[in-house]
Amino acid sequence: MKRIGLAMVAIFALVGGIAFAEDMDVRALQAKLAAQEARLNDLQAKMYGASCDEQNVADGITSLRKNAVVTIGGTVNTRYFYRSGDIKSTYSNNAPGVAEDLSNDAAGGRVKVADYKHGDMYVSDAELEVKIDVNEYFDAYLNMDLQDTDKTEVSGIAQNYWVRWKNVCNTGFGLLVGRDTLKFGGITPYGAIGSFVKNNDGTGDVLVPRDDALDNAHFGYLGGGAANGGEGMLLNGNMVPTHTIWDHSRTTQINPYWETQDGSFKAELSLIQSIDTINGMQDARQADRDTHTKYRSANYGIGSGTLRFTWKPIEGLKLVASGMNLHAKNGSGRWNNRRTTSWGAAPEILDIATGAGLGAADTADNNFAANFGFEYRPCFFNRLNLWATYTHGWNEGWIEDQDSDVLSYGFGLDITEQLTFFAQGDYMRVKNDQGNIWHKSTGWAGYAGLIYTLPYGVNLEAGYRHEQFSFKDREGNKHTKAKADTIYAHLGFNF
Repeated sequence: MKRIGLAMVAIFALVGGIAFAEDMDVRALQAKLAAQEARLNDLQAKMYGASCDEQNVADGITSLRKNAVVTIGGTVNTRYFYRSGDIKSTYSNNAPGVAEDLSNDAAGGRVKVADYKHGDMYVSDAELEVKIDVNEYFDAYLNMDLQDTDKTEVSGIAQNYWVRWKNVCNTGFGLLVGRDTLKFGGITPYGAIGSFVKNNDGTGDVLVPRDDALDNAHFGYLGGGAANGGEGMLLNGNMVPTHTIWDHSRTTQINPYWETQDGSFKAELSLIQSIDTINGMQDARQADRDTHTKYRSANYGIGSGTLRFTWKPIEGLKLVASGMNLHAKNGSGRWNNRRTTSWGAAPEILDIATGAGLGAADTADNNFAANFGFEYRPCFFNRLNLWATYTHGWNEGWIEDQDSDVLSYGFGLDITEQLTFFAQGDYMRVKNDQGNIWHKSTGWAGYAGLIYTLPYGVNLEAGYRHEQFSFKDREGNKHTKAKADTIYAHLGFNF
């Protein structure tokens, strides 16, 4: 038995030694394979980086609470603009407080009352974007403005932030809550400047400003300062007539929607209180006082919102129809909708002979607008992209019976995969039935440029735009013309 035991020990020792030796060989082989894999991964990463292949998308990072995948990106745009323009009017530049000499019209017509020539280089956008994916039914988004601009005055550093339920119970219904772009219009024109349907409110890209000296001297003939605004025609803060625009990007809303499984049709309803403000309480103002002081917000009831339908009936074609109502029960005043938080007196209606005030303009509780547009990239010639959009507005700027028509149209041609030429035009007509001096306005613009996009996110652009507006009084006399030319260059980076 003792010999048997010794034999068994010898056998186990031999087998164990062989197994240990084999295990050492396996581990050594695994180490070599791991090192080889690391070298291959490093080589592959270098090859991806050198190729600049836009399909090579990095994985997102995990959120702090480890319940979502977070993808970070952003944009930086630097631009140089050279602008020139002038304003000519039959109303000459008299001294402040001196009544206007309306005989100028008979004595020689319009004279130049203001001209502008200046260049401006600035960082137009420096934004950080965060895309947050929780699962296939829920996501969120955050956009932060990294520079101090007019955008941050009323909306803070965070420009957009929303959460969204998608395709609830596989029904196609969804819900977005938070601050997002206005659900109105949406056919995007080419170019850094945009068109009359975009937010050209005098704070950036479009020239044609009002002349403050003339505001103060001439009873609001050329803008009217805070008290007039051209009888309601020039409430945007420049010589661009009051009209509806869709390019509002910071609107707090509740947005239920429904879309088909293939994305060919989408219906959106958006409930809002006001446009591009932090919250409703910031919109408060002091109303007329009788027995007590009254405070009201821009919209202290239900009534403001948008409805939009998007349909893609065939490949390459997108049709959009939308409506918007902005409700502001503001009594005799008007709500300044240009990204501010102030109320102002209703514009004064002027006497066409003397310029004297005849009383405040009647205001409306609702400013309504409808928009129709299309975008078409033919499948048989997909280098060409055609688009057009039309907007009609009623009671623009909450001035009763002030209506507008805006038509924008254009095309883009992809000369190569990286180089695009675009050209577009705009036409605008605004009629103020209450206005005597600022009764009708027409304007047009032409715009062309080149866009060159590199595969790693860098984009360059250069363009030229001309625009002009003319204004008539109730008797049909064309008393004022404003025009502007803009040449610009753009360097941007998206990551």
